[in-house]
Amino acid sequence: MNTKELKKLDRRHVVYSWKAQAGVDPIVIDRAEGIYMWDTDGKRYIDGCSGLLNINIGHGNRHVLEAMKAQMEKLCYVSPGFSTEPKARLAGMVAEVTSQTAGPKPSRTPSKQPAGTPGATRSTPAGEAITAAPPERSP
Repeated sequence: MNTKELKKLDRRHVVYSWKAQAGVDPIVIDRAEGIYMWDTDGKRYIDGCSGLLNINIGHGNRHVLEAMKAQMEKLCYVSPGFSTEPKARLAGMVAEVTSQTAGPKPSRTPSKQPAGTPGATRSTPAGEAITAAPPERSP
């Protein structure tokens, strides 16, 4: 498909967030590498938004692509209620860098208090019990 055909198909079926739909005229991106993106007409752009902050190491990073490929060949997706090695390892790494600044750890003991109040327990979509931390008190 050429750019004109892609835009026509896009505008017929895609809804853009934060935009008045009648005035949307999207740039059709064909590929990206590092900090650059190219449209379907070959024009190069600098991706100043870094894919809205989730591609901040650059598009097409070979290390990331190989790690993704290896994981996808092993297991692409599992419901959030299950555990996986990458999920557990990532949670551990996040805990390491946030443990000094994090508040009290959530309790896994159910509470009889209403949901949303300090100490109240609620269930996550995965069925895990999470207890709201009490508010910090001023000295």
